[in-house]
Amino acid sequence: MAATITFEIPEHIHIRLLNTAEITQKPLNEIILRVLQVGSPPAWDGAPPEFQPNLAVLAHVVDGALRQIARSAKNRSRVRTL
Repeated sequence: MAATITFEIPEHIHIRLLNTAEITQKPLNEIILRVLQVGSPPAWDGAPPEFQPNLAVLAHVVDGALRQIARSAKNRSRVRTL
């Protein structure tokens, strides 16, 4: 099933998408769908059920907060080096 969405994008992005469609000789709709696929968060519903609640929470955490968690001293002590 497909959904129709109407929204405004900045002109410079529109031009970039139009240029890409022209250069690749593909429909603008196809270019926009590809951009959305590449930029979308990964689907977590295929993960094992025991991990899904934690992945759902992580989907709502701001990138900066994730970086801070990943760089914390507590996590560094748990990282294995090869």
